[in-house]
Amino acid sequence: MTGVAAEYTWLGQHYPGYKTEGQALESVGKISYDVITIKTHGGEEMKVYFDISNYLGKF
Repeated sequence: MTGVAAEYTWLGQHYPGYKTEGQALESVGKISYDVITIKTHGGEEMKVYFDISNYLGKF
């Protein structure tokens, strides 16, 4: 599984009950990140970074 679907699957497995607060694209040098801001089931807000350099712009 690739792309955004894989990101949300990973989030669901690691942060059950989370809610998405936002999503953004950030680049650092040649690396691009999909940054998803979530609120955990316990109420903690956090940003999760996914390196999307290998598939950005290929779909």
